[in-house]
Amino acid sequence: MKSRFLGFITLAVTCLTLLAFPSCPPDSDSIRTVTEPVTVWFVDGDRPDDGGDGLSWATAKKTVQAAVDAAGKGEVVFVREGTYTATGADPVVVMKEGVKIYGGFEGYEKKLKERFDPTFNQSILDGGGTCPHVVIGAGHAKLDGFVVTGGHVDWMSPEGPGAGMLNSEVVDLKIQNCLFDNNYSYVGGAGMANDASKLTISNTVFSNNSAWLDGGGAGVANLNESIVDLKYVYFYDNYSYRGGAGLMAHNSQLNIKNNIFISNYSVNRGAGFVNENGSVSNVTDSYFHGNTAYGGGGAMCNKSNSYLSVDDSVIKGNSGFHGGPGALVNSNSSDAVINNCIISGNGGAYTGAIEDWSSSSYIIDTIFSNNMSTLMGAGAISSWNAYPATYVNNCLFVSNDSSSGGGAILTYNTSLFVNNSTFEDNYTSSRGGALYNYYYSTAYIDNSVLWGNNSPGGSDEIYSYYYSYAYVTHSDVYVYPTYLVYPGAGNINNDPLFVTGPGSGVANDYFLSQTAAGQGTDSPCVDAGSDTAANLDLDDKTTRTDGVRDKNTVDMGFHNPRP
Repeated sequence: MKSRFLGFITLAVTCLTLLAFPSCPPDSDSIRTVTEPVTVWFVDGDRPDDGGDGLSWATAKKTVQAAVDAAGKGEVVFVREGTYTATGADPVVVMKEGVKIYGGFEGYEKKLKERFDPTFNQSILDGGGTCPHVVIGAGHAKLDGFVVTGGHVDWMSPEGPGAGMLNSEVVDLKIQNCLFDNNYSYVGGAGMANDASKLTISNTVFSNNSAWLDGGGAGVANLNESIVDLKYVYFYDNYSYRGGAGLMAHNSQLNIKNNIFISNYSVNRGAGFVNENGSVSNVTDSYFHGNTAYGGGGAMCNKSNSYLSVDDSVIKGNSGFHGGPGALVNSNSSDAVINNCIISGNGGAYTGAIEDWSSSSYIIDTIFSNNMSTLMGAGAISSWNAYPATYVNNCLFVSNDSSSGGGAILTYNTSLFVNNSTFEDNYTSSRGGALYNYYYSTAYIDNSVLWGNNSPGGSDEIYSYYYSYAYVTHSDVYVYPTYLVYPGAGNINNDPLFVTGPGSGVANDYFLSQTAAGQGTDSPCVDAGSDTAANLDLDDKTTRTDGVRDKNTVDMGFHNPRP
């Protein structure tokens, strides 16, 4: 157990470092001294019984519960390293209002700041595979520095979710520096279930937890208007039949910051995270990789009148496998806002990255590269009956691949709005190297570049079919023969003259050649747009290799952030 926990923490820190996330903030309790008049209660599993007064290591209680029962509001409990087990189906710990419980002590410390590291000196709360709730939470309390394992809720159990930990109608609860590993629940929330509760989870790992047929959120299930902040939380190798193998919000509100989701698996949708049934969730500075959902949405699923925003995050190498896309399914009257993300190397049978089903996505300042659909749907985005529309603003689509139509984007009975975006080197084995516009769909494309996309069905960057129309203005669209121009005001058919900037990454190859930045000639896309950069909120970005912002008539195509 110890080596596994340390391995998870090492991998999590490595991922955070690679993504240039800030280091985990210090725990305010860990840098202060627990002093009088706060009473400290001590627990040592090697003691013969609970007969000691619990006020020193020499007279410590044997069980965590005995110390918690003795503690008053505002007091703390120190738990020595060791394994603390359940008695039958009873919880190992029922927390108490206002009591903070700390694990990971060697057995000599008198102050919290003397605790070395709970990942080395592990205090393990073990349900033994018979306990339906290893820990039951309480309000204005804290659990810090524990491994929670062995919780088990089977299909015949009268207990609800929360095999590792159940928090029901609690407020101001803090979970920190913990590992929830190898818990099982038939009804979901195997690692933790939060029911109508308000709490914070930080610097914590959820791994190898399993939720079977009736439940989602194998790592953490949030239910019934729960409000939860998750900071520096790592979800790894969790399994769920229903969805949300890592994390689920059901009619709840989550703030997810600096989280990592790796190698979670779901038979249904949203292996990393499911946001459903009126939930409102915000994901920031997070990383999704290698998550697989058999039904689609390998990284995330947003559905059933829910709202999801994803900012400054990396969604890479996730799989929708047999069903939908690798990155995100957005369905059933929901809204998703994707801002300043990298969405790369994802794959699905029916779409490579993102699907809108009777919902709307607003996708801004985002890069799509090397995503692939294997059966049907677009390489990057498929918009099926989207309502009111799918919106794409200042995005870059490069080297996405579709087996049926729309190397980058496919529309079906929907409206699509694309502004200041660049499409290059996308491929489809059917039609529409950049866009396949199908079945009563209408696409509006402005100030964009569609160049060098490939389709063996023809040299069409845009293919509209079955009562569908594309209205393209002030854009550079490749058309063959090259003396033709795609119909629409301000359109051109000239090589955009992409140049490579001084940085790195996919977007670094999509600056525009400009004499003012040191190149030998000006791209025809410079100052060729429909309005000023300021009016289009692009005057803080650049198409120049020297980083000078776009400040006059907007340039066509994707704008890089300024260094």
